[in-house]
Amino acid sequence: MTTTDEYIAVQYDQLCRQAQEMISADPWFVAVMSNLSALIFDVLPDLNWAGFYLLRDGHLVVGPFQGKPACICAISVISTVAFRTITISPAKEEK
Repeated sequence: MTTTDEYIAVQYDQLCRQAQEMISADPWFVAVMSNLSALIFDVLPDLNWAGFYLLRDGHLVVGPFQGKPACICAISVISTVAFRTITISPAKEEK
């Protein structure tokens, strides 16, 4: 691995740790997505948009994001559109 590759690997590792802390700090999905989009937009260079689309009534609609304006039309979910579902569970209280 080159020095540049090592630097990038460290940056992504730090980004993942910060994201995990944000996810565990607040169980409300809107707050988590808002903060994650801000973190990604701030940390990764040369982005013009970072955010989420949400599945609503069989369509993808824009959710929390940072950057340039996003498509606000409902996007039909068909076989040519790829998306990933992530479930965020509330943090468990430690006793």
